[in-house]
Amino acid sequence: MDSKRKISFDKVIRFVDSLEKEVGIPGCSIQIMQHGEQRLIYYTGLADRENKRKVAENTLFRIFSMTKLITCTCAMQLYEQGRFQLNDPLYLYLPEYKEMKVYTDRTSDCQTIVDAKNPILIKDLFRMSTGIPYDGYELPTERQITKLFARWDQSLKTQSVTTREVAKELANIPLAFEAGTHWKYGMSHDILGALIEVISGMKLEDYMQKFIFRPLDMTETAFHWERKELEKRLAKVYTTTSGQLEHIEIFDGHYRKESAYESGGAGLLSTLGDYMKFANTMALGGTNQDGVRLIGRKTLDLVRMDHLSKEMKLDYNWDHQIGYSYGLGCRTMVDPQKGGCNSSYGEFGWSGKAGTLVFIDPAEELAVVYMQQMLPSLENYVMPRLRNVVYGCL
Repeated sequence: MDSKRKISFDKVIRFVDSLEKEVGIPGCSIQIMQHGEQRLIYYTGLADRENKRKVAENTLFRIFSMTKLITCTCAMQLYEQGRFQLNDPLYLYLPEYKEMKVYTDRTSDCQTIVDAKNPILIKDLFRMSTGIPYDGYELPTERQITKLFARWDQSLKTQSVTTREVAKELANIPLAFEAGTHWKYGMSHDILGALIEVISGMKLEDYMQKFIFRPLDMTETAFHWERKELEKRLAKVYTTTSGQLEHIEIFDGHYRKESAYESGGAGLLSTLGDYMKFANTMALGGTNQDGVRLIGRKTLDLVRMDHLSKEMKLDYNWDHQIGYSYGLGCRTMVDPQKGGCNSSYGEFGWSGKAGTLVFIDPAEELAVVYMQQMLPSLENYVMPRLRNVVYGCL
């Protein structure tokens, strides 16, 4: 039987329509490619309800943490060039991480700080085992990072911090735990962006432009944009309050041309079709149908392997990602039976804070990109159901 036969994805359209009508997502879009050919592209709903602006081909989305996959790909390009080893201590490249401090207990009550025994390894940046979380209030480290975030947000309204400066300031905060002992989602990929800058000698966006965006003709993906473009094309973020959709005002200062900060963990804007150019290339093993190569096939296999220890897996316990573990900057399917998933072993991807998400499956040469702007994102509802509907069409 021809594996490249045409497949109907009409069930996907019906499911996406239900997200607007039954779940309350104001507007979304989806694109599916398989074997390097487009199988489906669909837009529905509004990007801006107040001005009746529909979701369209040129709609810009805050992809937030889907930025991570591109940042990690950039870093793995440097890995392929022999510029670093995954087991190298981070301080060999970013010397501010030479003598780290760590809290002796992960609980919020303990304030004892000691010298860290374990150096942060570069692989810890990829797999989120550095002990450097996002902002929050549960852990002492999170509370200190919360204060940093507040100061950085204020600086973006006047003068901007740089990617390298962010990494240096994070090094001054004691770790939440010894590196390599736990998994904790956080700022690791922002630090990875700084590592790319130091090793390559280029600003992060300049590197991405030269080695990812221009080769793939991704003209609609960037960290910084003209204000008129943002006002005209950027989808608004919505939430539901008492059953009614409301627009959330989000400060987007770091997307403006004046900003110097390029967040390797969450900073890119993109369109549905532009991000698909990247996802499709990865689905084809790192080299697309036109011969554009991002990384080698064996390197991609390494990225989507399970990189968590038994202890780390206890921390990676998000309900909607049962069946997945974590690779080098991505979720990766390791146990379809446990998760009740019909996707392939090694299917990988990630999601963004406002609900954008990507599935990449080299075994099926399948790439799925979905875009929306909603807080909370309802990812625990959308992600597993959308995955199962797509794979149910194969």
